[in-house]
Amino acid sequence: AALRAGIERARVVVHGIVDRHGRVTEAKVIESSQPGYGFERAALEAVWRWRYMPILIDGKRWSLERTFEVPFERPAAAD
Repeated sequence: AALRAGIERARVVVHGIVDRHGRVTEAKVIESSQPGYGFERAALEAVWRWRYMPILIDGKRWSLERTFEVPFERPAAAD
């Protein structure tokens, strides 16, 4: 749908919580440059799959809130 609409790029901002093991435990889309074309769902799926280095304070791992920016760009056409 996005390609048919001529959308070349999109950007989705997701706010979430990363637990002390580096896994995302909560995630919510807070901004989308092209709403309604499926970018939001794809961004959430990507953020849920990623793993992060947890924050260390005095040698202990802590969970943290974080904002993720997920860019989408149409691949260049193959010649």
